[in-house]
Amino acid sequence: MASRFTFDDGLSLFAGGLCGLFAAWITWSWIYNLWFHPLALAGFPGPKIATGSLWWKRWHYNVTRDHIPALFELHAKYGSVVRVAPNELHFSDPDAYGELYSPNRRWLKQENLYGKLVEGESTWNFLDYPSAKKRREVLLSHFSRKSVIELQYLVQDRLDILCDAIAQNDLYGKPSDFTHAFRCFALDTITSVCFAKPVEATRAPGLKSPMMISMDKALPILQLFVHFPIVRWIASKIPPDTMVAMHKSMKGYGQFRKMLADQIREILADPSVLTNAPHPIIYHSLLNFNPAKSAASQTATTNAEQLSFVDLNEEAFVLVFAGADTGSNAVLCGVVHSIENRRIYKKLKEELLSVWPVLEDKPRYEVLEKLPYLTAVVKESLRMSHGIVSPPLRIVPPEGATIAGHAIPGGTFVGMSSCFVHWSESIFPDARKFNPERWLTPESKNLEQYLVAFSKGPRSCVGINLGYCELYLAIANVFRRFDMELDGVSTADFRWVDYYLPFHVGPDMTVRAKPVSA
Repeated sequence: MASRFTFDDGLSLFAGGLCGLFAAWITWSWIYNLWFHPLALAGFPGPKIATGSLWWKRWHYNVTRDHIPALFELHAKYGSVVRVAPNELHFSDPDAYGELYSPNRRWLKQENLYGKLVEGESTWNFLDYPSAKKRREVLLSHFSRKSVIELQYLVQDRLDILCDAIAQNDLYGKPSDFTHAFRCFALDTITSVCFAKPVEATRAPGLKSPMMISMDKALPILQLFVHFPIVRWIASKIPPDTMVAMHKSMKGYGQFRKMLADQIREILADPSVLTNAPHPIIYHSLLNFNPAKSAASQTATTNAEQLSFVDLNEEAFVLVFAGADTGSNAVLCGVVHSIENRRIYKKLKEELLSVWPVLEDKPRYEVLEKLPYLTAVVKESLRMSHGIVSPPLRIVPPEGATIAGHAIPGGTFVGMSSCFVHWSESIFPDARKFNPERWLTPESKNLEQYLVAFSKGPRSCVGINLGYCELYLAIANVFRRFDMELDGVSTADFRWVDYYLPFHVGPDMTVRAKPVSA
């Protein structure tokens, strides 16, 4: 007797058919991308898994977490231009960086990287140049050199609090965690400058600020959002309180987002409250607020032209993330390398003592930036910390372009990691070594074009002036105010992975820091 065909049998057959169709689609997509791609990229070399699918990038970003080392291996094998995805080329020639991010090349940003991470529009994630330029020009006035010089007291105030915390640790015979210390300092500085509301990370017990810890937890999640948009969609459906309940470490993140939202709502409801700010904050610029106007005319003007709540919220959030991570990484890199190398340590302290003889008379940024050796340490710190390490992806315009001597079809995604510039042996001999003296030779002016920690071109970092101010003041303060030695760690412990920014995965850098008496 023939067996009956049941509902379960039909369901199994249907599921098997779906799996078969999916496998067939994956296979055809791989073959198509490998040999029949419409942009004619088959002529560019690369591993088959990368040229045929996105899984090479996904694997090295999210599983093995060795994206940058893997890129170096690909270039060693395939040459100066490598196809790392069906529609993406990566370059390794240091001069190609200047071509890719030239001021004259105002190409679109690639949407998957920049357009998928935040809800609103910010200077960072505008895909087209004209929109980014308009927003950027608004913020540039806030982060101009003149503004930063006027606001440098905020940076010094945060350093004073930080140095007190480090001195307190020494009083109790404890080392200080400089990894967390400088992240807390950078977080307080950017929130002080942007909002006049520091999150007081430098006052957190053990310098373990909940907000700082939350930001560390968020970076890997953001990478998942880039490579798996479905994860971002699911996360967007989870209420913030539920997210915090699921991950207690995200509590600080929720509190900070609420602080930003409350401040923005208050300002949008009554822009005249900006007159109470102790110094210009980003909303003065973003809302074009003029204290000379009456409250009534002020409200009418800003309501007619103002950005949305979502856009203001995301602009503020992006500024904090960018300001807290890149600045702290550079300071930490420079300080730890200079402590470990006692020759650098001695020269730096001697130079600082020459312009800072009385401990209580702290020199200003304008004085410190004229010091040759400190300047060399600052530049080497930026070179070794890189800033953004993921390749900033751009889209070649329809007419195509020539990059590093290669004809690139229009529509191709192109990019280059700053690591390939900063670690180029042809530009920086013994490139993996921290060597400030390389910036003190007569030829060092030729190196300036290859210092790309703040990127290059029309989309470079808007906070470059604040970044330099933080570096000079932070390095000067800790080396003038403390005698220091590493506590069971070394620069060999500096290990990071590429989560757009360099995310440190090695041990925290702990330092024995004893306050000097004079």
